[in-house]
Amino acid sequence: MIPIAFVHPEFLWGLAACAIPLVIHFLNRRRLRRLDFSTLRFFPSAAVQTSRIRRLKRWLLLCVRMAVLCTLVAIFARPYPTRDPFAVLRNPDAAIFAFVDPTVSMDYRENGTPLWRTAFDLLDTLGRTLPPAAKRFEYNEARGEFLPVKKFSRPAGSFTRHGPAPLHKMIAALAAMRGRTAGMPLLVCLSDFQENVSAVLDTQLAQCGDMPVLLASVAPALPWNCGVRDVIASAANRSVVTARVSCAGRGMHAAGVTVTAGGMRVGHAVANADPGQSVSVPVGVTSDLPNPGRMVALDSDDPLPDDNTFYFVQGASGALRVLVVGDPAECFPVSAAFSALGPSQWNPVVRPGSAVAYDDLDSAALVILCGVRRLSPQLAMFVHGASQGKKAVLFSPVLDSSDAHANDVLLPLQAAGSLKPVFDAKPHAIVFPDTVSPLFSGFGSLRNADAEVNSYCAGLKGAVLMRLDNSAPFATHIIDTMGNSWVLLSVPIGLAAGAAPTPGSLFERGLYVPLLDRLARYALSAIQKEPLSWIAGRAARNPYFGAQRGANVFDAAGRDIMRWSNQPLVVFDTPGLYRIQPDGDMGSWVSVNMDTSEVTLTYRAPHIGPSQTSSVKFLPAGQFGPFVGQRRPGAFSRWLWIIVGLLVAAEVLLWEKKASPAIR
Repeated sequence: MIPIAFVHPEFLWGLAACAIPLVIHFLNRRRLRRLDFSTLRFFPSAAVQTSRIRRLKRWLLLCVRMAVLCTLVAIFARPYPTRDPFAVLRNPDAAIFAFVDPTVSMDYRENGTPLWRTAFDLLDTLGRTLPPAAKRFEYNEARGEFLPVKKFSRPAGSFTRHGPAPLHKMIAALAAMRGRTAGMPLLVCLSDFQENVSAVLDTQLAQCGDMPVLLASVAPALPWNCGVRDVIASAANRSVVTARVSCAGRGMHAAGVTVTAGGMRVGHAVANADPGQSVSVPVGVTSDLPNPGRMVALDSDDPLPDDNTFYFVQGASGALRVLVVGDPAECFPVSAAFSALGPSQWNPVVRPGSAVAYDDLDSAALVILCGVRRLSPQLAMFVHGASQGKKAVLFSPVLDSSDAHANDVLLPLQAAGSLKPVFDAKPHAIVFPDTVSPLFSGFGSLRNADAEVNSYCAGLKGAVLMRLDNSAPFATHIIDTMGNSWVLLSVPIGLAAGAAPTPGSLFERGLYVPLLDRLARYALSAIQKEPLSWIAGRAARNPYFGAQRGANVFDAAGRDIMRWSNQPLVVFDTPGLYRIQPDGDMGSWVSVNMDTSEVTLTYRAPHIGPSQTSSVKFLPAGQFGPFVGQRRPGAFSRWLWIIVGLLVAAEVLLWEKKASPAIR
């Protein structure tokens, strides 16, 4: 038996009307007169049988008329089966919670209409099928909660924004509303369900328990898109930039690729690509511009134009910032060496290990760890993978046996625990593998006896760049799991604390300055170091959090748009070029681009667990209307009207003209 409930149970009082035909039936019964006959043998048997049939018809006619009244009452009460989890759509006590994905991928235009508008059209369809008394709620991202609405309405302006979908916050807000909202809840989630959204829902759907969830997809049927995925701007050759242009679903013919700076066109090229192909397009540009901020625009009229613009910062024309971490007295030779190379090449800044802040690390192109014994929390986070972008690092160890454990704390995981201090009475010379490669060209001979090394660390991991004359590695290179480029040295490059210079101190030798310069540039070249790039809408760690200073952020037009100080996270709302101006220091440009996961055009339904197969429904946009229409309050009544028609036909067949009084 199918469990039944009613949209308007108050109409069931109308069943009392069924007593009317019953009363009329008994009041209109024909009165019989009793006559005595000596015998009935002269009455035909058919007359007796006809009398019995008429009596049966009258009872059947009574039942039909009562059934007609019961069915009409049921039509007004609107019955529906309750075994279906989505029968809540018929319930006047329903509480419908609606969420529309606000991410950039919903800007995709299918037949000229953005996907988010299609999603709100589906909500409007849903709203017209709900009982008038049903409660309606829409998720408001600005307030992080579901707000009650009289009806689902479509925004007048733009709806999408950059950044990930707030699914975790939405599910948490739903749980809070369920606790203080009466009624039968139903979550309706409308999205294009790209991979990044579905991956989150794979785990978040379990938080809904047995609550019915309706997932409606507005993904395009035949998606296609073109866009600029990346730009390579070499600091060595500033007259050419290379843009990587990608096509999905359709090809691209003679599309323009334009580079602009400060509103002026500084380069142009033409791109051609087949469907599913990614091509690199070199663009010659004007290089002698004071503003390093650049924009690459793809001239392609595709349905998702948000990714047709890519922002980047050409290699800075000024000196590369070097952060030297260690005791200022010990690190003086290092900072002096980089300063000696000229202010146009390196800009060294010395910070004690306990005083390093996030902005020191993030603003540096190169980090030199020079015998660091004490670590600030920010420096500890950096060496454990919390750097803002890839970094180039020169590591100089601690040789004092009482402090040598600091080496293991600072080294990447691939190299930690491998260094062992060695003290030899016999000095060792440095041996180059060659003198013709870019790294070692200009050095006089393969074996440089001018440098005498008595104390060093054995056990360096990574690719060996140079050795000592006893074959022990002098310098190695390693890329850690976060993509940072490390050059590990086996000897200190600074002045030992409280000690006079020793013969093993490299800074007393002629190769000290050029060697540091070559190793630093090698570490940078391994990661093609460029200024930091950000993702619009994604919160990132504030580099000035916990520091003694802050920074103002300006957009490309020079407007002051935000202040970074003590907030732990910061975010750029839109793509573009921005200038970060720290207090009392040099400013720098950063590029902010959209999240490429929003333009993958990879759509799929979230994984629905075995326990939720009956309560979670995933529907394409074309099936949404029929699905909710079948659950329209009173949709079940069409069968009742058919029953009414059959009963009326039966009443006509059973009805008979009132006969004249006869003997019974």
